[in-house]
Amino acid sequence: MGRLTRFPVWLGILSFPLVVLLQTTPVTAVAREVLPTEVWQAARRLHLTHPSTWFRVPSANPGFAIPMPLAIDRARTARLQWPVPRSTRVSSGFGHRVHPVLRFKTLHNGIDLVVPIGTPIAASQSGRVDQIGSDRRSGVWMSIDHGDGVRTVYCHLKERSARLGERVQKGQTIALSGNTGASTGPHLHWSIKVGGRAVDPASIPP
Repeated sequence: MGRLTRFPVWLGILSFPLVVLLQTTPVTAVAREVLPTEVWQAARRLHLTHPSTWFRVPSANPGFAIPMPLAIDRARTARLQWPVPRSTRVSSGFGHRVHPVLRFKTLHNGIDLVVPIGTPIAASQSGRVDQIGSDRRSGVWMSIDHGDGVRTVYCHLKERSARLGERVQKGQTIALSGNTGASTGPHLHWSIKVGGRAVDPASIPP
Protein backbone atom coordinates (compact mmCIF):
# COMPACT_ATOMS: atom_id res chain seq x y z
CA MET A 1 0.00 0.00 0.00
CA GLY A 2 2.89 2.36 0.85
CA ARG A 3 4.54 1.91 -2.53
CA LEU A 4 1.26 2.67 -4.32
CA THR A 5 0.80 5.82 -2.25
CA ARG A 6 4.29 7.11 -3.01
CA PHE A 7 4.21 6.29 -6.73
CA PRO A 8 2.22 9.36 -7.95
CA VAL A 9 4.39 11.70 -5.85
CA TRP A 10 7.78 10.75 -7.24
CA LEU A 11 6.28 10.43 -10.72
CA GLY A 12 4.98 13.97 -10.37
CA ILE A 13 8.44 15.20 -9.39
CA LEU A 14 10.09 13.51 -12.36
CA SER A 15 7.48 14.90 -14.74
CA PHE A 16 7.86 18.50 -13.49
CA PRO A 17 9.83 19.79 -16.55
CA LEU A 18 7.20 18.31 -18.85
CA VAL A 19 4.36 19.82 -16.84
CA VAL A 20 5.91 23.31 -16.99
CA LEU A 21 6.50 22.99 -20.74
CA LEU A 22 2.98 21.83 -21.47
CA GLN A 23 1.47 24.79 -19.60
CA THR A 24 2.92 27.17 -22.18
CA THR A 25 2.19 25.25 -25.37
CA PRO A 26 -0.93 24.87 -27.51
CA VAL A 27 -0.85 21.09 -27.05
CA THR A 28 -1.75 21.36 -23.37
CA ALA A 29 -5.39 20.36 -23.82
CA VAL A 30 -4.45 17.17 -25.65
CA ALA A 31 -1.57 16.32 -23.36
CA ARG A 32 -3.73 16.88 -20.28
CA GLU A 33 -6.07 14.15 -21.50
CA VAL A 34 -3.27 11.73 -22.40
CA LEU A 35 -1.05 11.95 -19.31
CA PRO A 36 -2.09 9.84 -16.29
CA THR A 37 -4.35 11.67 -13.87
CA GLU A 38 -2.07 10.59 -11.02
CA VAL A 39 0.80 12.65 -12.51
CA TRP A 40 -1.19 15.87 -12.43
CA GLN A 41 -2.68 15.23 -9.02
CA ALA A 42 0.74 14.52 -7.53
CA ALA A 43 2.28 17.58 -9.16
CA ARG A 44 -0.50 19.83 -7.88
CA ARG A 45 -0.05 18.51 -4.35
CA LEU A 46 3.57 19.61 -4.63
CA HIS A 47 2.53 23.01 -6.11
CA LEU A 48 4.39 22.27 -9.34
CA THR A 49 1.66 22.94 -11.88
CA HIS A 50 0.76 26.51 -10.79
CA PRO A 51 -3.04 25.94 -10.60
CA SER A 52 -3.64 29.69 -11.06
CA THR A 53 -2.79 29.27 -14.76
CA TRP A 54 -5.60 26.74 -15.26
CA PHE A 55 -9.37 26.84 -15.23
CA ARG A 56 -12.08 24.22 -15.53
CA VAL A 57 -14.08 23.52 -18.65
CA PRO A 58 -16.93 21.02 -19.15
CA SER A 59 -15.51 17.64 -20.05
CA ALA A 60 -16.04 13.94 -19.49
CA ASN A 61 -12.75 14.11 -17.60
CA PRO A 62 -13.34 16.27 -14.49
CA GLY A 63 -9.63 17.08 -14.31
CA PHE A 64 -9.49 18.59 -17.81
CA ALA A 65 -8.23 22.16 -18.04
CA ILE A 66 -6.84 24.48 -20.71
CA PRO A 67 -4.66 27.62 -20.56
CA MET A 68 -5.84 31.10 -21.49
CA PRO A 69 -4.36 31.06 -25.04
CA LEU A 70 -6.54 28.08 -25.88
CA ALA A 71 -9.55 29.78 -24.29
CA ILE A 72 -9.09 32.78 -26.57
CA ASP A 73 -8.62 30.49 -29.56
CA ARG A 74 -11.81 28.61 -28.70
CA ALA A 75 -13.75 31.88 -28.38
CA ARG A 76 -12.44 32.97 -31.80
CA THR A 77 -13.37 29.62 -33.33
CA ALA A 78 -16.94 30.14 -32.09
CA ARG A 79 -17.20 33.04 -34.59
CA LEU A 80 -19.03 35.31 -32.17
CA GLN A 81 -20.54 38.58 -33.33
CA TRP A 82 -21.05 41.69 -31.26
CA PRO A 83 -24.59 41.95 -29.81
CA VAL A 84 -24.80 45.55 -31.06
CA PRO A 85 -23.08 47.24 -34.04
CA ARG A 86 -19.28 47.00 -33.85
CA SER A 87 -19.08 50.79 -34.11
CA THR A 88 -20.77 51.15 -30.70
CA ARG A 89 -18.68 53.12 -28.19
CA VAL A 90 -17.03 51.13 -25.41
CA SER A 91 -17.28 53.09 -22.15
CA SER A 92 -15.35 50.59 -20.04
CA GLY A 93 -13.05 47.85 -21.27
CA PHE A 94 -12.02 44.46 -19.94
CA GLY A 95 -9.72 44.31 -16.91
CA HIS A 96 -9.36 45.37 -13.29
CA ARG A 97 -10.97 48.65 -12.34
CA VAL A 98 -12.71 50.49 -9.50
CA HIS A 99 -16.43 49.86 -9.96
CA PRO A 100 -18.06 53.23 -10.78
CA VAL A 101 -21.03 52.57 -8.49
CA LEU A 102 -19.88 50.10 -5.84
CA ARG A 103 -16.47 51.85 -5.46
CA PHE A 104 -14.28 48.79 -4.94
CA LYS A 105 -11.63 47.29 -7.19
CA THR A 106 -12.74 44.24 -9.13
CA LEU A 107 -12.25 42.47 -12.43
CA HIS A 108 -14.48 43.91 -15.12
CA ASN A 109 -15.08 40.62 -16.92
CA GLY A 110 -16.50 42.09 -20.11
CA ILE A 111 -17.01 45.39 -21.88
CA ASP A 112 -19.65 48.12 -21.47
CA LEU A 113 -21.31 49.21 -24.71
CA VAL A 114 -23.11 52.56 -24.68
CA VAL A 115 -26.57 52.13 -26.22
CA PRO A 116 -29.92 53.86 -25.57
CA ILE A 117 -32.54 52.07 -23.49
CA GLY A 118 -34.60 49.78 -25.72
CA THR A 119 -31.81 48.96 -28.21
CA PRO A 120 -32.26 45.43 -29.64
CA ILE A 121 -29.60 43.01 -28.37
CA ALA A 122 -28.61 40.21 -30.75
CA ALA A 123 -27.37 36.73 -29.84
CA SER A 124 -23.63 36.54 -30.49
CA GLN A 125 -23.98 33.00 -31.81
CA SER A 126 -26.60 30.28 -31.96
CA GLY A 127 -27.18 28.43 -28.72
CA ARG A 128 -29.50 27.84 -25.77
CA VAL A 129 -30.50 30.35 -23.10
CA ASP A 130 -29.09 28.53 -20.09
CA GLN A 131 -29.42 31.14 -17.33
CA ILE A 132 -31.51 34.21 -16.57
CA GLY A 133 -31.68 36.40 -13.51
CA SER A 134 -31.99 39.80 -11.93
CA ASP A 135 -29.91 41.29 -9.13
CA ARG A 136 -28.76 44.64 -7.74
CA ARG A 137 -25.37 44.52 -9.44
CA SER A 138 -26.05 43.15 -12.95
CA GLY A 139 -29.69 44.13 -13.18
CA VAL A 140 -31.72 42.01 -15.58
CA TRP A 141 -29.34 39.56 -17.24
CA MET A 142 -29.17 36.38 -19.28
CA SER A 143 -26.59 34.00 -20.69
CA ILE A 144 -26.42 31.77 -23.75
CA ASP A 145 -24.59 28.46 -23.94
CA HIS A 146 -23.03 28.10 -27.40
CA GLY A 147 -21.46 24.70 -26.76
CA ASP A 148 -17.83 23.65 -26.41
CA GLY A 149 -17.66 25.52 -23.11
CA VAL A 150 -18.38 28.93 -24.70
CA ARG A 151 -21.01 31.22 -23.16
CA THR A 152 -21.97 34.86 -23.62
CA VAL A 153 -23.57 37.00 -20.91
CA TYR A 154 -25.72 40.12 -21.34
CA CYS A 155 -26.42 42.45 -18.36
CA HIS A 156 -28.31 45.64 -17.38
CA LEU A 157 -31.17 44.73 -19.73
CA LYS A 158 -34.57 46.37 -19.82
CA GLU A 159 -36.29 43.11 -20.70
CA ARG A 160 -35.62 39.69 -22.21
CA SER A 161 -37.40 38.42 -25.30
CA ALA A 162 -35.90 34.91 -25.22
CA ARG A 163 -37.00 32.46 -22.54
CA LEU A 164 -34.95 30.15 -20.34
CA GLY A 165 -34.14 26.98 -22.25
CA GLU A 166 -35.03 28.50 -25.64
CA ARG A 167 -32.82 27.80 -28.65
CA VAL A 168 -31.82 31.04 -30.36
CA GLN A 169 -30.07 31.78 -33.64
CA LYS A 170 -27.06 33.98 -34.26
CA GLY A 171 -28.22 37.58 -34.76
CA GLN A 172 -31.67 36.94 -33.27
CA THR A 173 -32.98 39.65 -30.94
CA ILE A 174 -32.88 38.19 -27.43
CA ALA A 175 -33.41 41.30 -25.30
CA LEU A 176 -33.67 45.08 -25.14
CA SER A 177 -30.90 47.10 -23.49
CA GLY A 178 -31.61 49.01 -20.32
CA ASN A 179 -30.14 50.68 -17.25
CA THR A 180 -30.94 48.15 -14.52
CA GLY A 181 -28.71 47.16 -11.62
CA ALA A 182 -25.58 49.06 -10.52
CA SER A 183 -25.23 51.33 -13.51
CA THR A 184 -24.27 54.94 -14.14
CA GLY A 185 -26.16 55.16 -17.43
CA PRO A 186 -27.83 53.16 -20.19
CA HIS A 187 -25.50 50.49 -21.55
CA LEU A 188 -25.03 46.80 -22.22
CA HIS A 189 -22.44 44.78 -20.32
CA TRP A 190 -21.34 41.95 -22.61
CA SER A 191 -18.97 39.20 -21.54
CA ILE A 192 -17.57 36.02 -23.07
CA LYS A 193 -16.73 33.03 -20.93
CA VAL A 194 -14.94 29.81 -21.82
CA GLY A 195 -15.22 27.14 -19.16
CA GLY A 196 -16.30 29.84 -16.72
CA ARG A 197 -13.21 31.99 -17.39
CA ALA A 198 -13.77 35.48 -18.80
CA VAL A 199 -12.16 36.29 -22.16
CA ASP A 200 -11.61 39.86 -23.36
CA PRO A 201 -14.13 40.54 -26.17
CA ALA A 202 -11.54 42.84 -27.76
CA SER A 203 -9.48 39.73 -28.53
CA ILE A 204 -12.26 38.43 -30.78
CA PRO A 205 -11.99 39.55 -34.43
CA PRO A 206 -14.99 41.30 -36.03
